[in-house]
Amino acid sequence: MNLSDMELSSPYEQENKDPNAKKGAATSHELVAYSKPLQAGQVDPYILEIRRRLQEDIHARREREKRRRKVLVDQLRALEAIEVSRFDRSNWIISDRFNRIQNVKNHL
Repeated sequence: MNLSDMELSSPYEQENKDPNAKKGAATSHELVAYSKPLQAGQVDPYILEIRRRLQEDIHARREREKRRRKVLVDQLRALEAIEVSRFDRSNWIISDRFNRIQNVKNHL
């Protein structure tokens, strides 16, 4: 495999082109030869892909946080409703008992 092939093809194609190439760590010369020189103002597509994935991760994390907060708020509202219904029931029971006692006293 020569230098011009490495600059023009993707890394996946390079692996398939030379079946006799040795496997293992690349030398610094191979790494330099692998990277294609970029013009001024040009961004490496690999870097762009990493940035895109990071943005997707940030968006997904925010959406998960929104869903988590919504579930927690819904749980809190449900617990508050349960507490209110228990409080109302206990007040009803107390007032009912109080009214029964008053009725008994009035009949005596």
